[in-house]
Amino acid sequence: MFSYVVLFFAEKGSKKIVGFSFYKKTTEGCLKISGDKTKSASVRSNSFILANEIKPDLYAGKYAPREYETEEEGKIYYIELSCKQDKK
Repeated sequence: MFSYVVLFFAEKGSKKIVGFSFYKKTTEGCLKISGDKTKSASVRSNSFILANEIKPDLYAGKYAPREYETEEEGKIYYIELSCKQDKK
């Protein structure tokens, strides 16, 4: 079971992408995962959200993560944020 996550942020044109890379041991820039890790979990991501100017009122909601494999990080999961008005 993973106890830590590193969050990534990228913008490609109007697209905003948030990536997640999971770790069993602490690593630079990681956040501690809390909660019941078998069903649900959370991290304190306020500073990440503020630093990347992600507006929760526009982007809050459920997203299905996609997978991406890299040589350096291994598996990275990511979501492409969509504005609530775009989801209608």
